[in-house]
Amino acid sequence: METWEKSQTSNLWKRQPSGVFYIRCKILGKQFSQSLKTKDLTYARRFLPTIHKRLKDAATREGESGTGKLTTFDDAMELF
Repeated sequence: METWEKSQTSNLWKRQPSGVFYIRCKILGKQFSQSLKTKDLTYARRFLPTIHKRLKDAATREGESGTGKLTTFDDAMELF
């Protein structure tokens, strides 16, 4: 059975038993969850702020434009 384990870093979760780290955060009231595709905690911590900033910037741009079409992490990544 798959379970989530909270790390000591905000928005960083580890999925068990696979051991892969995920970003899980809320931006503008919308929940996002995306695999960081690593089992290395150091790498996940280093990569997390970059992904979080990209998501936040993309969500803010979409919110300002009024389109409201940013619904998933993949939608946000298409902007980059």
